[in-house]
Amino acid sequence: MILEDIKEKEGLLVWGAISGEGLEQIREGQDLVIVPENRPSMTGLKYNIPLLRRHGIRFVYCTDNMVGLLFHRKKIRKTVIFYKQAVENGIIGVPGTLYAATLSHLHGVPVNAVPQPEIPFDSADQDASSLGGKSFVAEKYQKEVILPADERVENEILE
Repeated sequence: MILEDIKEKEGLLVWGAISGEGLEQIREGQDLVIVPENRPSMTGLKYNIPLLRRHGIRFVYCTDNMVGLLFHRKKIRKTVIFYKQAVENGIIGVPGTLYAATLSHLHGVPVNAVPQPEIPFDSADQDASSLGGKSFVAEKYQKEVILPADERVENEILE
């Protein structure tokens, strides 16, 4: 899909593994669902896209870093974050959750936080130094790779 083909405020950004509850909300909206890859586990590609296809829901894939440009170009109307755990004054989500929530907050895009399901697959990738289980960082630099971790997002960012 060409960026200009996405209408202003047409996109619904999903972050994390889509749950049944979230799928119902997505169906109701009839939006174009923006599906980032969600590295390092590739949840967007391996879990969300097949789910959306099975349910006949319109979507477009993008790399995680493309999300910032989509916000800048006003292509995203709403964000749904699928989180791992609700905690006092916030949520805990997969790596990148704070990125998606912060961009939404900065661009005035409403966020809906929904619990995510257990994901039925294991990823071959544990960090950004590999893709499909194959490392593309030289061994001598491997110790420099920052390992991803679940992220806490405070409620004031989600509002």
